[in-house]
Amino acid sequence: MNQDASTEVRESTTAFATFRWVALAAVVVATVAGAFYYWRHVELYPTTENAYTGSNIVRVASEVSGPVIRVYVRTDDAVKAGDPLFDIDPTLYDAALRGARAQFDAAADASGTAGDNLKKAAATLEEKRTALEAALKTYRDAKDAQAQDAPPSEQLNAAEKGWQDALKAYKDSEAAFAAEQDKPLTVTTPTTQLRGAAAQLAKATHDRVKTHTTAPSDGILSNVTLRPGATVQAGQPLFAIIEANRWWVDANFKETDLARIKVGQPAAVYLDMYPGVTFIPRAVGVRALTPEGYDAAWNGILPAAKQLAKEGVDAIMVIGTSLTFYRGYEAHQELLEQLRRETGLPVSTMTEAVVDGLKSVGAKRIAVATAYADEVNNRLADFLKRSGFEVLALQGFGLFGFGEPGKKSEQDIIELSSKAIKEAGGADAVLISCGGLLTLGCAEPIEQRHGIPVVTSTQSAFWKAMRLAGDSGHVSGRGKMLAQSQAVPA
Repeated sequence: MNQDASTEVRESTTAFATFRWVALAAVVVATVAGAFYYWRHVELYPTTENAYTGSNIVRVASEVSGPVIRVYVRTDDAVKAGDPLFDIDPTLYDAALRGARAQFDAAADASGTAGDNLKKAAATLEEKRTALEAALKTYRDAKDAQAQDAPPSEQLNAAEKGWQDALKAYKDSEAAFAAEQDKPLTVTTPTTQLRGAAAQLAKATHDRVKTHTTAPSDGILSNVTLRPGATVQAGQPLFAIIEANRWWVDANFKETDLARIKVGQPAAVYLDMYPGVTFIPRAVGVRALTPEGYDAAWNGILPAAKQLAKEGVDAIMVIGTSLTFYRGYEAHQELLEQLRRETGLPVSTMTEAVVDGLKSVGAKRIAVATAYADEVNNRLADFLKRSGFEVLALQGFGLFGFGEPGKKSEQDIIELSSKAIKEAGGADAVLISCGGLLTLGCAEPIEQRHGIPVVTSTQSAFWKAMRLAGDSGHVSGRGKMLAQSQAVPA
């Protein structure tokens, strides 16, 4: 009995020991295999977390010194060039302006009729400066009435437009006054004194206006710690504007990885601002903004989509408005059906995105601004008509080169869009077509100027792509279409 029990114990112990060694061996093998897989993955796919998005940064500083009495903005606010940022106490600058104006008036009287044009320019300058102060008061009142974190009210939008218009009018009058000072006058003691007084008046007026510090460019504000009561010095950097019209990624790889990184190699980018969303690009090779330049790229769309599907993406967005409409309405619809059928995924195109964007803002009669020349513009107009829109006016930059749209400034785009809107005379919305145009900061200025929604290729593609992935696509400060976007129905 005891011997049998002892035998059973030995057999049990031996079996346990064998299992333990087998389990240990399996763990070792799994560890080695995992380490080998990781090593091969790193060898084949270099990665780094030491990467940062970059953009041009403009340091904001006041041009005059003094205590701060009002701050209009906060960190992460989106601003446009000319928007009010903060005010300096104007008391001393008002006194200096009164003194300069008194000296100018005395010199003008002494010079007789010789300085009449200079007097008129000075009167216009003061008129426009006074109007600028009134516009700022209206803006300040609208800002005070605005609920915190709420979308801009119509009152605030109107006040901001009034301020921008008044600022432009003042700058025009300032330039006119400077030009008038440069015109020849008969050299006499009174006219010489008038020139000197005019220069002092120009400086005093400029300094007084510069007690209102405005945004030097479009962008997003960073590190705004300035508060009323702080005293600032002229030229002292106070916070920054991160310009929003061009971004890049600086990725720092180990030297041993560089040999495996090639120009044109596919890359996946993960952004902390969109946690859980990965953007994986696949280029198809557009050569020019012409039908001939699109042909080879068109044939590359399906293979690129299939490759993305194999990599496990959740949705596909085909970037390139003209690339996806240039063959016509039927070809675009067939492309969409083929992509969805071949990949089994939610798929959209930049062309479908702008059509859906226009519909989302209730547009039927539209003005259009593009980067394209006549042939591509005609094809776009036909596509939009087939999609149910009435094209009232269409203006293009007339570009052919693939990289040329990116050289157009936001102001260029705003002016072309305004031209199309004015020609249309009663449009429900304006479409800005071409993903290469830098339109991120264009929507709100155009909407404020003309009172109609703006739909652009880039914003529409982002909006549609995020909605394909289950997000709302909502973004504040980039126009009505993105601001009013609601969650995707479950």
